[in-house]
Amino acid sequence: MGRHEEVLDAGVESSRRGSFRTFYLAAGVALLAYSATLLLRPAGRSWPLLDDWGVDGFELLMAVACLISAYRRRPNRGISLALGLGLLAWAIGDIAWTIESLGGATPPIPSIADGFYLALYPFAYLAVMLLLRTEVRRFPASVYLDGVVAGLGAAAVCASDDVRVIVQGIHQLFDDAHYGRPHSGLA
Repeated sequence: MGRHEEVLDAGVESSRRGSFRTFYLAAGVALLAYSATLLLRPAGRSWPLLDDWGVDGFELLMAVACLISAYRRRPNRGISLALGLGLLAWAIGDIAWTIESLGGATPPIPSIADGFYLALYPFAYLAVMLLLRTEVRRFPASVYLDGVVAGLGAAAVCASDDVRVIVQGIHQLFDDAHYGRPHSGLA
């Protein structure tokens, strides 16, 4: 490769970086503008076109930008790819939620959107682990054990309210059976 081609490649790379910076700057301005609309509008007021479809489009655009970054950048490609796939899953979940709630409908629980929302977390975990791997070459077993304990602790806190609801439902079932009432449903 001659000197002329090297200069040309450097110019193209610089142009790409500049266009990505411009894109992310515009995205940041759009995010600030949306935040301002949330603060300035009357409480309880919703703008479906902006709040639903606008947010969905923004999330989808950011996910695609992350995936493009993974395609174009050789080093740390896996980090961008994992994070981009996680963001894409979240964006698809928001689109599914928007579709399920059209016309003021209440989406079912669990909904299709919930599966996509949950898909973000393994991808985000993978991205963090890949990022850590670039900085730390070897983790002792105690670090893995700390991660398992912290994960189980967080899961326990999140599940504590669910356990209360399940126990109440079981008590209701036993009360209904004891008093000969037809099943009244879980409350």
